[in-house]
Amino acid sequence: MKKLTILLFSILISFSSYGEWTYVTKSTSDDRMYFDNDTIKEHNGYVYYWILNDLLKPDPTGVMSDKQYIQSDCGVSRNKVLRYIFYKQSMGKGEIAALNSDDWNYPSPGTMGKIMLDYACNYVK
Repeated sequence: MKKLTILLFSILISFSSYGEWTYVTKSTSDDRMYFDNDTIKEHNGYVYYWILNDLLKPDPTGVMSDKQYIQSDCGVSRNKVLRYIFYKQSMGKGEIAALNSDDWNYPSPGTMGKIMLDYACNYVK
């Protein structure tokens, strides 16, 4: 019984510490953006990380939140979303669909995309 209790306790600890979302900013429509700081990694001159976009209201397709796995090039202030995952519930619950992408974009100053890119680049410095 003692081994079972220890096993359950260790499982609960590992689940609660995984995927901690850190609030970073909100849009003019009060949508909120979060980072999973544990996923911010630098590799071969690029920064990789997961973000969560939590919508105040569902979009026309019923999406309430999405997660994005992003590759950023801090030297030229560009990023590309490698993976989108869409959810029908807030904070990444109730997965609907997932898509891959590979196009670079150059977020404008003051936009949520630029704020998130700067956050990740400053985090790895």
